Amino acid sequence: MADTTGPARPSALSAYLRLLPVVLAEFRTTGPFYVFFSVLLPAGILFFVNTSGGDVDLRYLAGGALAASLAMGPAVMLCARLGLAREHHEFDYWATLPVPKVSLVLALCTGHLLFSLPGVAAMLALGWFLLGIPGTGVLAALPLVPLAALTLAGLGAFLGSRAPNSIVGNLIGNLVLAVALFLSPLMTRLDAYPALLKPVAYAIPTTYVADAFRHVFHAGPVLVPFWVDLAVMGGLTAALLVLTHRLLDWRGR
Repeated sequence: MADTTGPARPSALSAYLRLLPVVLAEFRTTGPFYVFFSVLLPAGILFFVNTSGGDVDLRYLAGGALAASLAMGPAVMLCARLGLAREHHEFDYWATLPVPKVSLVLALCTGHLLFSLPGVAAMLALGWFLLGIPGTGVLAALPLVPLAALTLAGLGAFLGSRAPNSIVGNLIGNLVLAVALFLSPLMTRLDAYPALLKPVAYAIPTTYVADAFRHVFHAGPVLVPFWVDLAVMGGLTAALLVLTHRLLDWRGR
């Protein structure tokens, strides 16, 4: 009798490992833009703040530059990527394949994490050569990069999954970038913020990303203990990925 059970459905891990190279293949066309914006934007803001005459430790600015680079990469670009996928009904295609949705979500987030690494490397090199970050501080920052990038990738995936098309995805991404740059203390100290905005800063993920990097750079003043930064980033990563997985529709409407 013929076997009518069909091919076995791959495990979530196996599907993830197959999908990741597909996502990474996009770097051949989008990679130069990732590198350009994730380096130019934070480096330009850092230069502007440093030359504005304010009394800010250069190492303090380095933590904010790293957070800005990660916000530009995983968060902003993933918003636009998912909006474009919705517009082109890409999820209709993925829905026809025997792959779990969680594997696709994790592959997209991991891919954009890896896309952000050239910008992160450039920011760390800038911090080492020009901003006085010691080599031990650069090495201590490396284990933080995956968690920080996944936190912001989770944010980009969640917000991007709500976008009906690429235009809205781009607008959401630009809004995320504006909030990260102007409402969280990336390259300015929180005590310089108006009293009304200080509670808002604590609700923005990039606040904790920048603060964690400043801990390992020994560049004060820091906002919260290091373990609080790690707990917030870890909790946000888990919560945002779970929400994205549950709310992401396979089919366009």
